[in-house]
Amino acid sequence: MQRKDPVDPGPAPGRLLRYGVLELDFASLQVTVDGRPVALEGVLLKMLLVFARHPHHVLSRARLIEDVWGSHARRRDKTVDVAVCRLKARLGAAGEYLSSVRAFGYRFGPPKATGIARAGPHGGSDRGPGRTRRS
Repeated sequence: MQRKDPVDPGPAPGRLLRYGVLELDFASLQVTVDGRPVALEGVLLKMLLVFARHPHHVLSRARLIEDVWGSHARRRDKTVDVAVCRLKARLGAAGEYLSSVRAFGYRFGPPKATGIARAGPHGGSDRGPGRTRRS
């Protein structure tokens, strides 16, 4: 019986993912931030691949343990927290794309802008009728 790698490379969302300052080449598994190569291997690379395949989705710690370490791994939530912290540090400016979702897990996506209203299709705020920005 062969052991299956926990992260199946499978079909990538494209050969190259560009996400702000982060670039991930699925074919060569090369990662760059602001055009500079980032050395990622092992658990950190597997974790980034899992997040990149599920952008904007909240991934539970249990799901990350299964996808990164394997279904038979005996890991605790703290292991995931430490690995995410290390990944964020390695990614530098792109580390802000990883955010925690309290009591559940983590999300890979752009940081939310606060206090900024986007212009709606009719030139006004997209907050809806009667909604105003609080100071």
